[in-house]
Amino acid sequence: STVREQSGSTPSGTGPEVAATSAVDDSEAVQKLEEVAEKMIDDETALRFIAVPILVQEEKREAKLPPVSQVRDLLSKDQLFVGASEVVFERVYILEGQVVDQPATALATMQQRLIDAGMENVELFLQRCIEPDRCAVLVML
Repeated sequence: STVREQSGSTPSGTGPEVAATSAVDDSEAVQKLEEVAEKMIDDETALRFIAVPILVQEEKREAKLPPVSQVRDLLSKDQLFVGASEVVFERVYILEGQVVDQPATALATMQQRLIDAGMENVELFLQRCIEPDRCAVLVML
């Protein structure tokens, strides 16, 4: 099953509406992160690592990841990574699936594909999942 979030635009004004929207967005992000913890990643340190860019302060949210479909296509080219599900945040994508090659080799190849596509500011990390034959590719700014 795929869990996806399409990030909406945040109101550009200042005032109570912006604060309320930000609080709701953070609350939804925390809830989605808790779902990731229950279903995919059991490592508390990894979850904290993921939470940092998700819950950044508003003024630091200018940088955006490329569309998840573009990232997914690059990573799964030649069946290097076979995705099963994804969780999409504004600044973090968590793609769950299987890496066909050795993890270190696959990670280096996937990172190079992003660099070749002009995404040198995007970082990749591999994380073991709760299911033993699965891993999560963390795509982060």
